[in-house]
Amino acid sequence: MDGSLHVFRVRPRALPTPIAPESSGPAILEHSWTRRSHNKSRGGCEACRTRRKKCDERRPICSLCLQKHSACTYPNSPLCRRNPLDSFQSNVTYSLWPGQQTLPVLADEKACTKYDLVLLHHFVTISSQHFKSLGFDGILSSKAVELGKEHSSVLHAMLAVSACHLQGLGCKERPYRIAETLHCEFAIRGLQRAVVSFNGVKEADSVLTTSMLLNTYAYIHTAITEESSDDTLKRDAGRLDWGWLRLQIGITEMLVRTKPYHPQSIWLPMFLSSKQPLPFAEPCNDLDQQLAIFCGINPTSTAIDNPYVDLMEQLAPLVIRTHGPQYMRWYVEALGGIDLRFIDLLEKEDVPALMLFAHWAAMMSSIGAWGTSRRLKKICWRICQIMLPRIKASELYLLDVPAEAAGFSLNLRFEIEQDI
Repeated sequence: MDGSLHVFRVRPRALPTPIAPESSGPAILEHSWTRRSHNKSRGGCEACRTRRKKCDERRPICSLCLQKHSACTYPNSPLCRRNPLDSFQSNVTYSLWPGQQTLPVLADEKACTKYDLVLLHHFVTISSQHFKSLGFDGILSSKAVELGKEHSSVLHAMLAVSACHLQGLGCKERPYRIAETLHCEFAIRGLQRAVVSFNGVKEADSVLTTSMLLNTYAYIHTAITEESSDDTLKRDAGRLDWGWLRLQIGITEMLVRTKPYHPQSIWLPMFLSSKQPLPFAEPCNDLDQQLAIFCGINPTSTAIDNPYVDLMEQLAPLVIRTHGPQYMRWYVEALGGIDLRFIDLLEKEDVPALMLFAHWAAMMSSIGAWGTSRRLKKICWRICQIMLPRIKASELYLLDVPAEAAGFSLNLRFEIEQDI
């Protein structure tokens, strides 16, 4: 070998081969190589990208999505362009939730939407304030929110009410409707599992709280839906739907079953307040006596022989007072005088039953509670329509209060009779 240095060039993917220098000057040692291609695929599915997991790109569903039972869509697939809420996927960052315990709704990817943080914030800051103003501030307490962390049915019910309320405020976006339906479904499923067997105060409170929230949801859902319809108040809607009322009275059974846990319940203040007497007020009429006569109730009548007795006992001290929000709690509790037998009479359009319920609806509509006032006025309107040709002229004054609440003209009957 001569004294000069040789220059070596490393060819890509080949053994080095010596190359003779072209000049006798100083030699330079060079190395060149090609960069290895990036081995991370760009064609993984959307779900794996969100999870930051390696996707094996199997079609039509990758192994990870198959294992997690989640939707698997690829960037070039038309499915990936659909609304992400259709597959109930969530973009929520779980670490945003305070505390060490993850809320159960967000722990289950199928049970949450990307709007849950917004819905929970709206419930705590706005929706629940209506409960507080009505005296049901237990639903706003920190204990109730903590209860939602342990029992997903409570949190699902809160989010369903919040989504429904947002739509009532004018947010008609489809995602809120999807979130409302999703959370309502999961809340009902959770409640069905919980009522089978529960032990302890927290489990009893979760059953009661979920039931109350779902009852509220059922009550306002149809009202808000009807609110968006044109002229729903004065339109002849045919037979009234009493399904929501059956749901309302269903909570009575829950109260009985959870009674042993009431002394330690977060709802104890509400239970105690139900035993408080009505605020004193001078009677402004004698409707209690007149309605009792109309329903055939006398001092010896009992609920066994007269189906109107229980509700009449609840309404008697209320109908003689000027309606107002100070009686809101007693208006709600008056529903305790309604049982399944009474609802059957309402569905048959029984005149005395309709009369008593119309007075209850008129009182409730005077409160102007969110999402319900218009619906209650519609009920008053429809009952007046039904009863106008079916009661005596001397009894029409009993419809004055419901007719005034609904803006219904009782003179219509006399106008029709004069035309005939």
